[in-house]
Amino acid sequence: MAEQNAKFHSRFVTNDGENERATFIEQRENSNTIRKINSAVKTFQQYLIHVKAEFREIHTMQPQELDQYLQECFVGLGNHPNAAEALESEDEEELYRSRGFGTDDPHSLLSTIWYMNTIHFGLRGSHEHRQLKWGDLKLETDRNENQCLTYNERLTKTRDGSNTKNTRAYAPKSWSNPEDERKWHISTYLKYRSNRQTETCQPDSPFYLGVNRSDNAKHWYKNQHLGEKFLKNLMKQAVAKTNVEKKKN
Repeated sequence: MAEQNAKFHSRFVTNDGENERATFIEQRENSNTIRKINSAVKTFQQYLIHVKAEFREIHTMQPQELDQYLQECFVGLGNHPNAAEALESEDEEELYRSRGFGTDDPHSLLSTIWYMNTIHFGLRGSHEHRQLKWGDLKLETDRNENQCLTYNERLTKTRDGSNTKNTRAYAPKSWSNPEDERKWHISTYLKYRSNRQTETCQPDSPFYLGVNRSDNAKHWYKNQHLGEKFLKNLMKQAVAKTNVEKKKN
């Protein structure tokens, strides 16, 4: 019995020092702080690119200019606190590589446009996605003559404009990604539009449509709202084609 206890205790390092425990706790806290800071910086960078069409490096901006951008970003996040965060870049890349994301088939295209609408326009949960209409997104040209995709939030019974905390401070816009054509929100949107029937592109048409499984169909999508259960699982189905979850476990 004594021998077994000795073997058990030999697996652990005996550490009775208060300094060692304090150092361990501090290292864990520092690690969490660094992770949160990196996440916040990434969110701000996405805001600059996708809302402001600002592609300069943060450290090259003038302090007054950067301060203005930060204020506007905080206001936007404050009025929309539950906006979804983007995937880590390596996970996002894995989804494109494995065709969980992409535009080559109707299922991947649905997952991709859902993801882009989430991170660029801050749609929260399946309810907001299900309420989305085709006319809520519009192709426009900004003041610099650049094409952009704009989300015009409609007022609803639960969002009547009276609660400023539940209302966006600006109409979110999305521009093309100059670094990776696969991740262009506009081209993904146009691909999705080209595979819809004309009658499903009316302002009040549901944005997300069911997949047409007929081999003789001219379009990928039916004139029918995508089922709520399928809509909820779009991301899960895309991730199932990858090693993203396995890497996190």
